[in-house]
Amino acid sequence: MAIPSGSGSEILTRASAILDNTSTKIIDGDAANDIYTVLSLSMHNRHATSHASCYVYVNPSAGTSVFLDSDISIAPKATYVWNDKIVLQGTDELVVGCDLASVHFYVNYIWQDWT
Repeated sequence: MAIPSGSGSEILTRASAILDNTSTKIIDGDAANDIYTVLSLSMHNRHATSHASCYVYVNPSAGTSVFLDSDISIAPKATYVWNDKIVLQGTDELVVGCDLASVHFYVNYIWQDWT
């Protein structure tokens, strides 16, 4: 990835997902000159009686997946907020998942496009 020296764009944006016992790429990096700065990630367990066990990891452009947290326990009808800032670049992917139906994920991030 080159250091930006010309024109580009910077957008404050968001992504969301509703998962049912699965995982998904909530940020899917698609270009070599893009930078994604994750500001926060909210996870809400909509189930009335069961705890959810969730996880967050990064698939870097090159290399092995890096788990940021692999056992986030969320009580019924509760919300967990990840506020640590992380940076993805290029084709890195931010993946979220859980072992329970009806968990909602919402991520806020800055997308810089230097192409």
